[in-house]
Amino acid sequence: MGNPIGLDDERYADEQALTAYTVRGLLEATTDSPYLRCDSPLTRRVAAAVAAAAAPSFLVARIVSSTLAAEQRPADPSDPAWRAGLPKLPGDAMRDDLDRRLGPAAERARDLLRPLAFAQGQG
Repeated sequence: MGNPIGLDDERYADEQALTAYTVRGLLEATTDSPYLRCDSPLTRRVAAAVAAAAAPSFLVARIVSSTLAAEQRPADPSDPAWRAGLPKLPGDAMRDDLDRRLGPAAERARDLLRPLAFAQGQG
């Protein structure tokens, strides 16, 4: 079968590609994304902050950009607290997304999704 390739290895990391992917997520994840109405440099700064936190994971960048695109207003990338709170792992990104989108119903959604995380086979 050959030698496995660790795609999360730093030598395969491409922060420019990750940032470009995050920009697309901010602009395309929802039809009413606040990033469609703000200036391009702000969108790029938000994407760069998300990409830096998510690196090298495109999955984390995708989840976070979708979460941010569903917000009412663009994030402030100059806010150190916001930057420090950006998820770095998929589980944290998904938890944050559920909490933001569903509010008090997030725990119920987690209870419903948890069995799927442990499912085996074709399900």
